[in-house]
Amino acid sequence: MTPLIVDELKLLLCRSKAIAKPSTRGLHSTGMEAASTTVPSIVVYVTVPNKDAGIQSVYWWDGKIQTDSEELLIIKTRESLLGALTEHVKSNHEYEVPEVIALPITGGNLKYLEWIKDSTRS
Repeated sequence: MTPLIVDELKLLLCRSKAIAKPSTRGLHSTGMEAASTTVPSIVVYVTVPNKDAGIQSVYWWDGKIQTDSEELLIIKTRESLLGALTEHVKSNHEYEVPEVIALPITGGNLKYLEWIKDSTRS
């Protein structure tokens, strides 16, 4: 994925602002701040090829073990943007089956979670 595509991803994640209801998700006795003024958010992992990268991926593909250097993009965004993000990656990625997985953010630094909400548009 070229730097241009990464910049396009940034634009995709900041499109058309709409007011969203705050999340009612909270954490129980974890010591982490509840995300009561944020929106449901996710962390998305996407691996991209880069011959100079330090990540070595070993995986099974086309009936044999493959080994490649990759870089890992970690994208934080609203859960509601996952579909658009996934389609954008699939349309622009050079892999036949690009890795796009999402993990829920269940809590953390409230100011950071608010920043995700304020930096993205639903």
